[in-house]
Amino acid sequence: FIKKVMLRHSGISDFYTDLPTCSLKLYSTASDNYLGIITDTEIIPNIHSALANHIIYVDANNRLRGFNDSFRNLWPDHSIESMLGKNVEDFLKPSPLVFQKSMLNEILLKPTHWRLQREYNNPKKADFILHDTCIITHSTDAITCENRENDNQFITLRQQLDIDHFDYRLIVDCEMIKGGYPVLVFGEKEPFNEKPSYLAGEDGKRDGFVLKKRGYILSRVPYKEISGRKVFSLEVRSQAFILEMDGQKLIQYFDIECPKFVSAHFSLSIRSANVIKIYRLKIESSPKKSLLNVDSIIRLNKPEDSRHLAFSHIENIGLTMRFKDITAYMLTDVTAMQEKVHQYRSRYNEEKARSTILAGRLGEDRDAEDDFVGESRLIAEIKDKGRIMAASEATILIQGETGTGKEVLAKFLHKKSHKSSGQFVKIDCSAIPSSLIESELFGYEKGAFTGAVRGRKGRLELANHGTLFLDELSNIGLDIQAKLLQFLQDRKIVRIGGDKPIQLDVRIIAASNTRLNVLVKNGLIREDLYYRLNMMTLDLPPLRERTEDIPLLSLKIIRDLNRIHYKEISGLAPDAITQLCRYSWPGNIRELENVLRHAHLFCETDVIESRHIVLNQQNDNHLTSTNKKVSYHLKEMTKERLKELFRKHRGIVAAVARDLNITRKACYENVRKFEIDITSFRPSK
Repeated sequence: FIKKVMLRHSGISDFYTDLPTCSLKLYSTASDNYLGIITDTEIIPNIHSALANHIIYVDANNRLRGFNDSFRNLWPDHSIESMLGKNVEDFLKPSPLVFQKSMLNEILLKPTHWRLQREYNNPKKADFILHDTCIITHSTDAITCENRENDNQFITLRQQLDIDHFDYRLIVDCEMIKGGYPVLVFGEKEPFNEKPSYLAGEDGKRDGFVLKKRGYILSRVPYKEISGRKVFSLEVRSQAFILEMDGQKLIQYFDIECPKFVSAHFSLSIRSANVIKIYRLKIESSPKKSLLNVDSIIRLNKPEDSRHLAFSHIENIGLTMRFKDITAYMLTDVTAMQEKVHQYRSRYNEEKARSTILAGRLGEDRDAEDDFVGESRLIAEIKDKGRIMAASEATILIQGETGTGKEVLAKFLHKKSHKSSGQFVKIDCSAIPSSLIESELFGYEKGAFTGAVRGRKGRLELANHGTLFLDELSNIGLDIQAKLLQFLQDRKIVRIGGDKPIQLDVRIIAASNTRLNVLVKNGLIREDLYYRLNMMTLDLPPLRERTEDIPLLSLKIIRDLNRIHYKEISGLAPDAITQLCRYSWPGNIRELENVLRHAHLFCETDVIESRHIVLNQQNDNHLTSTNKKVSYHLKEMTKERLKELFRKHRGIVAAVARDLNITRKACYENVRKFEIDITSFRPSK
């Protein structure tokens, strides 16, 4: 009789289960009849509101313990009796429960290195945000918290948690004085039931531990009653929650639906009439580790069925209060959404494939040729010439505007030469004072000058059996040029303060942003050195003359920035490429790098768009006017005028350059041209 009543009751809600959905109480009457009262156990509340979705109940052994009509209609060839009690994976792949366990294992297998964030030894009242009335008293080694109200009281730690970037662990060293132990809470600043929060600790009957979300029991383990001083900890690792007592794991749970928190904090919940003593509180953190796949998408265990289902928990307090090992899930058909995702993903892969074609042109190995990027006719010719020149021992001269990539080309030549196993040593002559260039190039012996407490190799020696790259050659004084010319003839050097010739095997690659024949006419380069260097010359074109290389150059720069900033920007949008190709690039590749670095920093999408690119349209006019001004001063400058200014400014080059409205480099060029000793104008010590 009872079984028939229960089955009929199940049919009313279109839900099938072998769990007791109602109870029957029989009362005898005076006439020896019986009065039966059927009471709903409320384990299936509000089923009709979810009839469009599939609902299943699963026990801890992964068996199907209940389902609604919608789920049953997916399996018309199965009877109700044959479905109940069967393994869920006979119907779904994977089972929601198996999915949760696999995600939990993935998190637990990742090593976690906790770092102390905040420690409260003998915590003070000011360390907490108190809710309602919770009486706190201090002693020498702890605080005592007493709840005299009828409801649970919360005390919240003030430290806000950055849960987007870190995992956290709360450790509580406490003792139960009366009632029970505190419940550890992770959630909003005010963690009441209507706010998203997790509570982990003893249940109300003190016969087990529970993990709750909004009052709904997620996990429960039975445990005998405890007493004395205990250390509890609650770990929040990605979407996993781990409760421990004295180092023993009590609860481990992965939640597929973690809510978003406005302001995440740790709190303690103290039940009514409970008194606890807290000795120590500690918050630790660890960088959050990403999960491989947290999409709760499952499939029907039917080869011919391509439907996709997303699952979520049903927060049924009536169910979890009566059946501790039963979990209710709602399955939603997301096939249409998945098809759209597949379409977008296919479109994304097509765009990515186009970028890969460009990326493939950069080569698979990251060597010097990867850095010297370009497929224009001009660059192709330079590469062909460079390979031929690199095979010889001759000195090579590279000429080109500032920022065109002269150093990159020099490294390309070094890698293509038979000296590629040796060192590539660079010396930027514009960054070194003229008085120090000689010692930097040729080295010096101990005691060669004041402060030379030990001997030192010069750049030429360091580059032995390799390549020396002389950048901005025009900044070398005429007297040092003579020593350099001598080295190019006999391949021997003598350190400053030494008398022993040192034989070297060094390849020289020189670079200048001004044509050497112009510098020879201005007296800044020796004519005999010019003829020695001008045997093999490569002229690098400015970027405005090779705009077809801009997409490839940009892709290489973006890839380098991705490695530095840990981003995955795939390339440039078509409108961005058009914008870059129309610009004149007075600063050449160096300016392109700076523009893309700015765009990369502010780009929040997969590709850099035109709105991310900021160009200085005034650059051309500004540089032109500046160059004209410098040229005028260089042309009109006389030796007497320059000496007069150095006398006025006591030999300070920066002050003279500022007075003439020219660069310090241009000022040094005039000093070398007129062979002026600027140290003679400086006050003696």
